[in-house]
Amino acid sequence: LLESQPSISILIVAHNEEKVILDKLKNVSKIEYPNEKTEIIVASDHSDDKTAEIVREFISNNPQKKIRLYETRKRGGKTNAQNEAVRIAENDILVFTDANSIIDSQAINWLVQGLCEEQVGYVTGRLIYLNRNQVVTSESESTYWDLDLQIRSIESRIQTITAGNGALYACWKKDYIEIPTIESHDSTLPRYFALEGKRALAIDEALVYEKAGET
Repeated sequence: LLESQPSISILIVAHNEEKVILDKLKNVSKIEYPNEKTEIIVASDHSDDKTAEIVREFISNNPQKKIRLYETRKRGGKTNAQNEAVRIAENDILVFTDANSIIDSQAINWLVQGLCEEQVGYVTGRLIYLNRNQVVTSESESTYWDLDLQIRSIESRIQTITAGNGALYACWKKDYIEIPTIESHDSTLPRYFALEGKRALAIDEALVYEKAGET
């Protein structure tokens, strides 16, 4: 681990995620990172279910954690919600993660360590599908993803990756740029940093888990 750990802001965009948001909040609240250097921001993209209510209740029941709920005034999509939430983020490093993904307790330490290497502007974790053999569809997606991960590992060793992964990635707040809402961080940010002369890396040790599509 780093001797001096930067502060982090964990940003979770959620639109109608009432089924998973509580598990997500429990997950990010248990990561291995100093509590005093961690803030969690849930950006609700104009949810009309119980997402915001669940987040408020969790905040009330966990006053020892710095958790904030940010609600967009209208639905603008994931990238718009990210752009808006970053404006209120207070810490050194922005960690983005999906509402339906579960982060390994050490994953963020690995991402931060990668970002602290010279000329690294962006890092992404290693997504593992939990239901890869459930049905033909999930098996196919998992097989595709295995190949994609191999490519990203090779790209990282050579210079820089060409795409990230929305389940878990991070960059320095000072380097973040607001991108058009029709674009995605997954493809836009690695390219942006490469053109700026910085590296975007896949960190294999930074594990994050999701279910592959079954239909």
